[in-house]
Amino acid sequence: MQPLKMGGKELLRIFLKGNEDLTGSLLSREEGGRALDRSLRDLIAEKYGGSVKVEVFHEACGRSELLLQQLDGMSPPKDWRAIGLGDAANGVMAECESRVFEESMDVLVLSLQPEITHSLWRHRQSGYLIYPHPSWERQWPPAWHQWFREQFSPVGLLQVDQFTDNYLRLIRAIKARLDVHILVYNCSSFDPNDRTHNYYGHDDTLALRIHKFNLALMKLSALEGISIIDVDRLLAELGAERHTLGALRYSPAAHQVICREFLRVLEDIGFFESRPLIIQLGQPRASR
Repeated sequence: MQPLKMGGKELLRIFLKGNEDLTGSLLSREEGGRALDRSLRDLIAEKYGGSVKVEVFHEACGRSELLLQQLDGMSPPKDWRAIGLGDAANGVMAECESRVFEESMDVLVLSLQPEITHSLWRHRQSGYLIYPHPSWERQWPPAWHQWFREQFSPVGLLQVDQFTDNYLRLIRAIKARLDVHILVYNCSSFDPNDRTHNYYGHDDTLALRIHKFNLALMKLSALEGISIIDVDRLLAELGAERHTLGALRYSPAAHQVICREFLRVLEDIGFFESRPLIIQLGQPRASR
């Protein structure tokens, strides 16, 4: 049996593997965020003085399949940079080649947003998956468009059952390789433009997709012991209509509330006390 991991260390390392919902609620404007005057670092310094130093690393995130294909050792197609996509190619590859399994960290923060909203593309010959930024259709020149569509086919949005399988595998791989606590942001299900009252015969709206993925994440938490930053609850308590700027876009005040909740979860786990951290236990694999 491994010794219990203790809290109360002088250095806390946090890796954000996600996009603006994470940086917006944890990093100040000076640190690269867009909403906060007082970041997670500021809250910790205010409460614990100089006894704890916090290092925050950030990396943009596509869907879970991109991390899984890295785990499987898949390599990008050799001809990806052949037509001179330049910075566009580098940006796409940055989404696919993560440092998650190389960095030393105490906390890994993930988010449901890319699982719910991102559409991937698959290389026709190798099967390699990529996530080009949604603006690629507007920004890339016609020659790039033609080459890209010849080489890649769209995969579409992720279904919730596949998400559950992907995340279960990913969480277990992270636990096996890294001595780290996993925290996952869910999403506010409030969409100010969605007034659906009868879902018969309709494709899933964004709000309905969020409900389904949030529920799936709760089941994964029960199965694997990971922690959830419950953005859906926090926005509901705060007043989602006043603090949602658009679907999945939250006000600065909402981001500040999420930041405080994040700190509360770290405290509950035990990172700031000289005691054993709460263990993120998983249920036996035979139960799946």
